[in-house]
Amino acid sequence: MMAHDVADEFYDLPEGTNWFVYGASIVAVGVYWMVVFPLPWVGGLFGLVGLWFVFDGVTTIRYGPSRTTPGYMSDLENEQWGETMLRMQTLNVIYQALKNADGPRTAPELATDLDLTESRIERALEFLEHEGRIEHEKGHYRADPPRWGRLTPVVQFVVWLPRRVSRPFRRVTANA
Repeated sequence: MMAHDVADEFYDLPEGTNWFVYGASIVAVGVYWMVVFPLPWVGGLFGLVGLWFVFDGVTTIRYGPSRTTPGYMSDLENEQWGETMLRMQTLNVIYQALKNADGPRTAPELATDLDLTESRIERALEFLEHEGRIEHEKGHYRADPPRWGRLTPVVQFVVWLPRRVSRPFRRVTANA
């Protein structure tokens, strides 16, 4: 992986190459386990997982990334670590303020209450709305309570995993 990072720095490798390299290294670990240890099923499992990463990397290289990053987070690629943390903190502060509010709030009200600029508030609200964390209705925003309560992250993972595993296969069939 370090060799990939160095090569990526010099040659600007396409997105997905990291998955390809990671998958190839997992396949190598799987082959090693199959040859050296008396548990070939462990090596086979490593190999299968590694082949999936290779396939995902190849489809990402061939067809491009499947999801674009929203504007609020996409321009952070070349930013300093501090700006990334500031934006994450801003998202949390705004969400908590909406969650604890008595009713829907407007962007100017949030800017005044949180002592932030209105433009920063509006960009964060757009992102939170895009992610489905808040609802926007006639200029007012309110927190969208989690549907499953504390189990929401578990439910989201259970829904996400099959979609993520099948994503490279969907790419190939959609572009065939």
